[in-house]
Amino acid sequence: MVAVLRRAPARPPPEPSCAAPEPSVAEARVDEKPLEAPAETYAAAKWLICTILGVLLCFSFGAALQQNAALLGADGLAPCADYVRRKREAEGIGGVARGFFRWPCLWWWVEPTDASLDAVAAAGLGAAALVAAGLHLSPLLGVCWLCHASIVAAAEASSFYSYGWETQLLETCFLAMFLCSPTAPRAHPTRSVLWLFRWLMFRISIGAGLIKTRGGSCWAKKTCLWYHFETQPVPSPASFFFHFLPRPLLSRGVDVDLVVQLYTSWLVLVVGPGRAVRWMRRAGGAMQAGFMVMIA
Repeated sequence: MVAVLRRAPARPPPEPSCAAPEPSVAEARVDEKPLEAPAETYAAAKWLICTILGVLLCFSFGAALQQNAALLGADGLAPCADYVRRKREAEGIGGVARGFFRWPCLWWWVEPTDASLDAVAAAGLGAAALVAAGLHLSPLLGVCWLCHASIVAAAEASSFYSYGWETQLLETCFLAMFLCSPTAPRAHPTRSVLWLFRWLMFRISIGAGLIKTRGGSCWAKKTCLWYHFETQPVPSPASFFFHFLPRPLLSRGVDVDLVVQLYTSWLVLVVGPGRAVRWMRRAGGAMQAGFMVMIA
């Protein structure tokens, strides 16, 4: 048997490549630039503040639209037309501009009739609805502030709008005007205005705690919650349940109230760099917000 061996044809040599050689893994790592941390824009904080404020203003203006004619109108429980007229005469010395600075409201140019009271509430409701929908612009918040200030000013002769939350709502709305841009709803807020909001939160909380310590003896004796749930102006559906809790547990609730308002409120003002300080401020804000939700 004769075996015939065939030799495979020789392959031509590879042509030289013009491409540059690929860098090694070590060289690639050296050339990579470190990723920069994203800048803190506080866009989420602005969105939450403005959106929740818009929702609250919708409730406020909606209630005013339903009840102001019955409360402050010509045939209401406390008609405001005569009071507004006397107030304009007293504060208008020196011109309307100076009077508006001392007593900001729309009643310098509009008579507080039933129709105008409803129109002011409706205008505020429309602007608040746009803010709640995400149109965070300073002119809209300015309309909300001026309309709410006008309603509160018309009711000064009565006690209908003399509660502390009316002033807090006005101050929050006034600050929110500087939190937003006049033309760009998604513009980033400035840190100085955010610090003013932290200062507002601190003042509300520490003020409420100091009033309790300087007020009646039930806060010192830890007995206020024994009777609070059966005498509160606007009871919640859970008030009946809380009223019958053991009294020692209700007394500990007074301790929680004072600790949150007098001590943890300082956490929102902690200053300093670093993640730990930031989370400390967030924890303080979360405790304040959670406590307000709990007592609502």
